[in-house]
Amino acid sequence: MGEQPSSVGTRTKKYARDKSVDLVVYTGTYGITTLPNARGVEKELYLYVDENNNNAMPIPKLFWKVVYNPLSQAATVFIGVNNPYITSLKNDYQLCSDVSSKVSWLTWDKSSQKKGFSYACEFADFRKSVPAMPALTVKSLLV
Repeated sequence: MGEQPSSVGTRTKKYARDKSVDLVVYTGTYGITTLPNARGVEKELYLYVDENNNNAMPIPKLFWKVVYNPLSQAATVFIGVNNPYITSLKNDYQLCSDVSSKVSWLTWDKSSQKKGFSYACEFADFRKSVPAMPALTVKSLLV
């Protein structure tokens, strides 16, 4: 995910401090990163293959972070792509519609290949793709 996670974390802490609010943060991963083999066929990546040739410890395709203010019931989801080799954000990397332009407190270079592609989503839209995320009462985007 390049430099983006530290940017999101730093800006989230600054937002909480500046607004004097306590935020709840949930983090997780989605999918398994792939890269093409010598024949151009995408293969899933794992950190470990055991002695029986079983894959173990998949390398995540995406990292996500939900930043939630339980008092105002506002949340924003931040998603980072864990593949430094992609040159554009393809559809299979998009879990939800990008609302980054609405999140004024976060400054990042979301379309930088070097820093890692990233985007932000509305919570309800994100949960359509990641139903394992606990349900939260969210009335608005954390902006």
